[in-house]
Amino acid sequence: MFAPLRFALVAALAAAGGLTSASSTQNGSALDVLPACIQSDPTTQQPYWVGEPEAQVSRLGLELQDLADQHPDEIRGVSYCTHYEGVVVFVTDRASDETKAALAEAAGRYPGVPASIEQGGLSLTELTSALATLSSNGLQLPGIGWYGPNLVTGGIDIGADPNLVNLDQLRQTLTASLSQIGVEVPLNLIPEAGVATNSVSTGVEQGAGTNAD
Repeated sequence: MFAPLRFALVAALAAAGGLTSASSTQNGSALDVLPACIQSDPTTQQPYWVGEPEAQVSRLGLELQDLADQHPDEIRGVSYCTHYEGVVVFVTDRASDETKAALAEAAGRYPGVPASIEQGGLSLTELTSALATLSSNGLQLPGIGWYGPNLVTGGIDIGADPNLVNLDQLRQTLTASLSQIGVEVPLNLIPEAGVATNSVSTGVEQGAGTNAD
């Protein structure tokens, strides 16, 4: 499970009572802060997770991930909060009413688990396609250690050795490659001296980033 962006209200989900939109309000309940509950490392900007989810949180996360796997053209991914206090789903603006209803139904089976949605950005299919484009246009350079989608940020994380590759030039090259296919994707270049060369990270994990104890 993986699992950012700033998105609009999804009225259908809020009305269904299962998932709460990132921009809705719930009179100070935990649902208000769910989208901000996924914290990132200040140096790498990658999300991280602490501890382990309780059984109900884990079950809801797995159910929502199963729906995400069935609808990669509409859902980018699912993420637990940093301390596993809830679950966030990342969907595109094109998500159908049926898909939203299925998400809300799943969340409704776990009323004690805060669940929220952020809407916008690319789908998993689009993000994977963008990554494939970059893989053959710039990501094979010496000094690039690893790369993969970040389903929480909606972008692509790239670990590169600044001693072997100019990060500014690399960003320009990758951005130009994406512009040729008409796609804008946030690129997070992470300086890492001595990284191994060209390993691919899917980024699809229980927490989608660094897991800290």
